[in-house]
Order: sequence, then C-alpha cells, then structure tokens
Amino acid sequence: VASDQPVELDERAGHAQGSAVAVTDSILLTNCHVVAGRPQIRLSQEGHSGRAIVVYADPGGDRCFLKSLDMTVHPVHGVRRFETLHVGEPVFSLGTPQGLELSFGQGLVSGLRYSEGVRLVQNSAPSWHGSSGGGLFDARGNLVGITTMGSTTVANLNFSIAAEDFWP
Repeated sequence: VASDQPVELDERAGHAQGSAVAVTDSILLTNCHVVAGRPQIRLSQEGHSGRAIVVYADPGGDRCFLKSLDMTVHPVHGVRRFETLHVGEPVFSLGTPQGLELSFGQGLVSGLRYSEGVRLVQNSAPSWHGSSGGGLFDARGNLVGITTMGSTTVANLNFSIAAEDFWP
C-alpha cells in the first residue's frame, strides 16, 4: 500500500494498492505506477507488516525496486530468462487484487512482445486491479515477469514485464 501521507495508510483512503515480489530477503520488485509520488509505503503479508522505501526507479520502464526496512521477506528461488519462454506454456499469476492477498491464477503465455525497449510476456493468467507489481511464474516456480497491465476491453489479455528486464 502506498500513499502521500501516513494517515492515508492507516485509514486505507487515498492510497494505491498493488503487489510486489521479493528477490532477496529485503529487496522487492514492483511497478513504479504503484508507488510513484507516494513516499509512504507499507508492505503486508499474512498478518505481518512493515515499511519500505524505493531504492531504484525507472518510471519510463515502470520498474521499481523497494527495500523492506523492518520486515523480512522471502525471495523467489529463480528467475526465468525471456528467451527461454514459449507461446503456449503454462504460467501462474500471484497478486493482491482488490486487497485479496496471495490470489493465484493460471493461464498461458500467449505472446512475447517488445515495447519501447521493454520485453513483455503477453499472457492469459488472471490479473486484476491491485495485481500490478505481482509475479508471473512458470510451472517450476521461477519468476517469469512482473504483472504490469491488462486490457479492459479484451478478456484474458494481460502483460508482464520480463523479470530479467528489472536489472538495468
């Protein structure tokens, strides 16, 4: 949850809610559109919560790194390279749509795209408001991408930024 003011976090008003994926015990990946202009960031998972700060931001590529200040997070065990993905293979989304923590979805890679220097995994795994910044995983649990957007007019048309594209 990110907001301009601490009171907004407490009241759950005037804030943005999204997801993030841990890549170390204190660093998480998310989309910049979730935290942009909102310096008050609170992480929460399974009843635990803590503060976070943005340590790296690439707003043009919608890629942000967060650092957990007082909460240990559990990192993914692997990151899958974009070049090894295949159209038609199963993928799984994990996010927090509408505040429903750890929501799981299943779909397929439906395309591999390039947009303004960013590689996108087009997929049919469910992704709803609040899932931005969440993970897209392969069948072995490797991080494939970070959920960034979905179509509001075409069913099952979602996009994730290739996980390896988060590292400049």
